Amino acid sequence: MAIALEEGKIDEEYICNDDKGYIQVEGEKIYTWNKKAEGKLDLAGILETSNNPCITKVALETGLQTYYPKLTEFGIGQFIGIGLEDESNSYLKPYKNWSELDLAVTSFGQSISATPLQIISAMSTIANEGVRLRPYIVSEIREGKESIKYKTSVISNPISKETAKTISKYMESVVINGEARNIFKNNLADDYSVAGKTGTAEIPKPDQEGYYVDRTNTTFIGFSPVENAKMIMLVKIEQPKIDTFAATTAVPIWIEIFNEIADDLEIPKK
Repeated sequence: MAIALEEGKIDEEYICNDDKGYIQVEGEKIYTWNKKAEGKLDLAGILETSNNPCITKVALETGLQTYYPKLTEFGIGQFIGIGLEDESNSYLKPYKNWSELDLAVTSFGQSISATPLQIISAMSTIANEGVRLRPYIVSEIREGKESIKYKTSVISNPISKETAKTISKYMESVVINGEARNIFKNNLADDYSVAGKTGTAEIPKPDQEGYYVDRTNTTFIGFSPVENAKMIMLVKIEQPKIDTFAATTAVPIWIEIFNEIADDLEIPKK
């Protein structure tokens, strides 16, 4: 969505009409999570409902020539360079091997992978007004009288400040109006503004095509406050047992941790 807005492929007035509960791409049907039509959705509504057909339409409007290089600017498929040995990377299919169906399904997370660190790096770009900074663990190395201090450095600037603020606003709407709204309303400490997004990922079968229908990995990533963010955190649960959706598994844990650390991190209230 950020890429589409930044490149002028859609505007903030964009409306998607999900009248079938699915979209067909290269002969394959891409459904909503419950296979029910959601009707007309604005951009905030697409994120609030995690609507796969509509975000697919946004990706197809964007086009692969625009989408693919911007993915790498957000750090997908790239080493982040955090300064630790054996940093993991994820597989990003070479550009020449992509089909229209790949473009469609990567928009909501299939046919693509990323490490938690890569997701945090990508989303921190939105939290940091469009600038992606290199994260680091060690701030200074000392040996005798000599020292090396690490300074914040810019990796990329994939979107403008205006686009980042717009997406942040939509992500705040996810917290207020999305599928986990009641959990946030009842459990988040008062007066904090949070922007975030759930992720419910089906798990691919290791030895054949397709995904398991009864297994997921769930995530929630959020930053606070929405403007001038001071923290970002991702919670991931592999194959949760109590439910298969992020809203009921990862979100409560994220909120519990946030409530414990908000004061220590001096997160400003509204």
